[in-house]
Amino acid sequence: MNRDAKISSKKDSCNLAIVHWNCFKLTCVRLEELRAFVEKNKPDIISLNELKLSEYECNFYLRFKGYNCTFKVGEKNPDK
Repeated sequence: MNRDAKISSKKDSCNLAIVHWNCFKLTCVRLEELRAFVEKNKPDIISLNELKLSEYECNFYLRFKGYNCTFKVGEKNPDK
């Protein structure tokens, strides 16, 4: 997670803060960085890719107050 990422502190009905992170395996360290980022910036939507976690693990580890978790299994490339 880019520690220098900034989200406008102005919250009104016209602003929507969306965070996208391709984290390539969500480790304990990265999870704590994500928690700190979410608590500080409170984005409206968080999109995480390449977590390398099961649906159960996502629902267990990605519990943030005020957020819902939606899980989608990535398709494997049959050519590899």
